[in-house]
Amino acid sequence: MHNTIQREDYLHRSVKTYGQAYSSKGLFNPREEFLIETAEFIKVFRHLHGFAVTRRTLQHYSSPQIGLLPPPIHMGGHKSYYLNPEHTDRLAVVMHLATKLFLPLKTIRAVVRVYPAQHYDLILRGILTADDLSGSVEHFKRGFAVEDVLFYKVCHVLEALDRPYWDHLARHGKDASDHAEKHVDQELIRLARMLERWIKSDQRLRMEGLKK
Repeated sequence: MHNTIQREDYLHRSVKTYGQAYSSKGLFNPREEFLIETAEFIKVFRHLHGFAVTRRTLQHYSSPQIGLLPPPIHMGGHKSYYLNPEHTDRLAVVMHLATKLFLPLKTIRAVVRVYPAQHYDLILRGILTADDLSGSVEHFKRGFAVEDVLFYKVCHVLEALDRPYWDHLARHGKDASDHAEKHVDQELIRLARMLERWIKSDQRLRMEGLKK
């Protein structure tokens, strides 16, 4: 969702309250599209994500100077309406980056401006760290996809398994760059094949079982 919302694009959505957003069984559909007035939005958000926010916080975040949230929609009168899932997901990411990853405001603003909304779950599930996100802002600006960032992260993890590579760098430093990069490409392919074999074995499933 961009920082500019065209009011006309969302007027077809129904307006719901906190109570109406949940089914008779108390279930909430996070992907359901609807509008929700500010006070009800605050209750839904707290229920979903455990963060208590205020009207003033929402106004501050959606101000042009801060730019963390797109502004709400106004449909006459003084009431503001927020969008589910767009505002709900975006605010969850902002709060996660601020309170769990402790990123500064400038970095949070840079991340939410370029990070694709369809992959917010990778942030909220802790797959991407503060360093991953801070370092990837320029990647997203240059057109790299989330998959590129994740595969790059996996490559670094695999490199850590390759002791000869790191020994080579330790001995030769920057002079080893050309040889080391050729070496690491070959080793990454080898380790990726090892990873494929490991995934096909029952080791991953056995480890998953320990979480339950």
